[in-house]
Parts: sequence; C-alpha cells; structure tokens
Amino acid sequence: MLVISQFARMRNRLEEIVNERTRLLREQATELEQQATHDQLTGLFNRRFAERFLEEGITDFIEQQRNFSIALVDLDHFKLVNDTFNHEKCIRDTTAVGFYAPLTSACTWASVQDAIG
Repeated sequence: MLVISQFARMRNRLEEIVNERTRLLREQATELEQQATHDQLTGLFNRRFAERFLEEGITDFIEQQRNFSIALVDLDHFKLVNDTFNHEKCIRDTTAVGFYAPLTSACTWASVQDAIG
C-alpha cells in the first residue's frame, strides 16, 4: 500500500510540474506572437501582421464575396519631426496617440491599423 501511495504522490507532483510548464509555454507563445505582430515602439500591428491580414481579406473577398477596403496613410515629413524631438517618445506619442487614436475611433470594428516603416 505504501508503494501505491508514493506512486500516487509522484504522479500528482509530475502533473503539477507539467501543468506549470504548460502554462509558462502558453505565456511565452503569447509574448512571441505579440513581438512578431506588433511594432515595439507604438504597439500597433506591424507589416507582417498587415500582410497576413490583407491575404485573409482577399481570400474572404474571393471565396465569400465579402467587401473590404484598404486605406494607406503616409505622414509627410515625419522623419523631420522624429529627428527634431526624441525619436522614441515622438513615435509613441505622435503616431499612437496623436494620429492613430482618432483614426481608430473613426473606423469600424474590423479595422486594423499598423505601422509600416
């Protein structure tokens, strides 16, 4: 009987270890996904995400005849603003808050904004 209870405790402990490691792996996978699809400075979706999103939109358009639209916006002379002020702070404050926030509130639920270059 003693051996069986020892094996049961060992099994329970192993299950705890597996569950904890699984949880850690899921957290790391989520973090890697965030890093792979978002711009580090602004937190906006990056080019990789935009390309994948566009491919899915085109596929939906072709297969299910769903409408979608694309708007590309270029901020003129933004490099000059970046060079004049602190690059990192300028990008985060100006693009994310000053430009993209109003744009985000004006777009539909399916909209995606990203920062490319």
